[in-house]
Amino acid sequence: NLIDADDAQADHRTNEFTEGYLKHQNITSMLDAKVQLEGRILGIVCLEHIGEVRKWKSDEKAFVNNVATIVSQVFTDKKRKHAEEKLAVSEERFRNIFNISPDSVAISEIETGKYVEVNSSFEKLSGFNKEEIIGKTSYELGLWIDNRQREIYIGIIKSEGEINNLEITFRKKDGSLVYTLTSSRIIETSGKLL
Repeated sequence: NLIDADDAQADHRTNEFTEGYLKHQNITSMLDAKVQLEGRILGIVCLEHIGEVRKWKSDEKAFVNNVATIVSQVFTDKKRKHAEEKLAVSEERFRNIFNISPDSVAISEIETGKYVEVNSSFEKLSGFNKEEIIGKTSYELGLWIDNRQREIYIGIIKSEGEINNLEITFRKKDGSLVYTLTSSRIIETSGKLL
């Protein structure tokens, strides 16, 4: 990562610059460190000495290496920030599509049954508001007329990976019944099955 050419005009790593650059600028010594991002060289931090051949000291080598590391980190941070911005836009797009869907949509953990997200159509259909739903199970909310139906439902999802257009009757918050055509799919995110 570091080129410490005390005699840059004679050093095999830098002597190709002798005629076109080093002699013309009276540069005798060079100390270079790579600026990298994910293994790609983006540039070089270069110290050039004019005058007598210079023996680079360890603190000078450490300095140029630290500067290159800091510049590399700036590029890494910029790339990470750009990725975070793109992710935020993607999440916002998903959230908007999710929330404006006229279909009732809920995301719950398959093992615990706890809701992690619901859209406004689910709120309207169930009669519960989001704050009452998130972190609770369909059992706790009393949505299933028969809790054994949910066990069968989950068994089908686990074995098939999905359910399409299954007729299910749920109980709303006010106790009235709602007849639905339900579809579900298993998704994995952050190591959890939803």
